[in-house]
Amino acid sequence: MTTDSASPENLASMPRTEFAFPGPLRDQLVAAILSGSNTSTTGLVVDYLYEGGEGPRVFRTGF
Repeated sequence: MTTDSASPENLASMPRTEFAFPGPLRDQLVAAILSGSNTSTTGLVVDYLYEGGEGPRVFRTGF
């Protein structure tokens, strides 16, 4: 993980999201993201569309 990709300006421009339901699984996922051991995620496009979202966007950082 590069330090420049985690600047406050870059983080502020990224969309907010939630991982799993509140509880131990969410805590593990967030910890992995914050530590840098998890650098990507995925979801079903149908879930985004069902909830009225515009769908996922690809963010490329630091490589």
